[in-house]
Amino acid sequence: MKQNEQNFFYVLSFFIRNSKKIIGFCFVSAILAGLLTFFINPLYTSHAITFPTSGSSMEYTIDNPNFGYDIEADRLLQIFQSTELSDSLCRKFHLTSYYRLDTTKTEWKDLLYNRIKKDLKFERTRSMSIEISATTKDPVMSADIVNYALSFVNKIRDRIYKTNIVAITKVLKGEYTSQKSRSDSLLFLISQKDKLGQAFLLSQDKDGRYNIVINQPKDIILAQLMNQYIFEQNRTNEINHKYNNAKSQVSRSIPSVYILDKATPSYLKISPSYLKNIGIAFAGTFLLCSVVLYLKEEINILASKD
Repeated sequence: MKQNEQNFFYVLSFFIRNSKKIIGFCFVSAILAGLLTFFINPLYTSHAITFPTSGSSMEYTIDNPNFGYDIEADRLLQIFQSTELSDSLCRKFHLTSYYRLDTTKTEWKDLLYNRIKKDLKFERTRSMSIEISATTKDPVMSADIVNYALSFVNKIRDRIYKTNIVAITKVLKGEYTSQKSRSDSLLFLISQKDKLGQAFLLSQDKDGRYNIVINQPKDIILAQLMNQYIFEQNRTNEINHKYNNAKSQVSRSIPSVYILDKATPSYLKISPSYLKNIGIAFAGTFLLCSVVLYLKEEINILASKD
């Protein structure tokens, strides 16, 4: 107990002896922190909230117009965090100049992406929404970046969802062209063999399929050609239907994300904070100054004993 009391009085006497030095250094440090804070550019943040759709087709969205669940939210979050969006933001808002990056250095893109990730954040909430926030030196720029990300993400989604459809459309176009050529060749051959056009009659049902009515069954070769033509023409109609459906899907837009709140400029700066910076400077200087003065006294005591 006595040892604790002795230690307490020793520490107290130490601070009393050095109070002027400690307070003086802390006061100077606080003034410097305030001056530095004055010259630091203020930062402003804007926010927006969006929900994913529950599906990627208009028909599904009409039948089920609910907000997306966790898997849709995770997919949307990945798109927001994509390099494609970062590159588009860089071009739109000239972020290379904004961050004052030297593009002659090999690592400039890595530095750019790191800065964008620091200033542009996407977070999934418990309600499966995506909260977007951008922090820059300009409140209008912060809002514009968030709103641009909201609009551009629909373009990325549209490209991703239609990548396979576009490829399938090209394949179907080639199949349709080839299949139609076979049908037309058979039709030309039949017309050469049956110049009067009386051997057969063709009928077509509501689905576009062809049927044959044979008037002169003695011509077996012509009958075989007609049956082959009917098969090829029905196949042509099926491929053409798939091709037109795929073209329709490519030309149609996918459902956009639901936007709960668009970003608006906020003129309330989030940093720097005079109180915070001065407090940190004061506390840090107090601790450092106390340690240095204590060590100095201990060294002097040891030196006097020697």
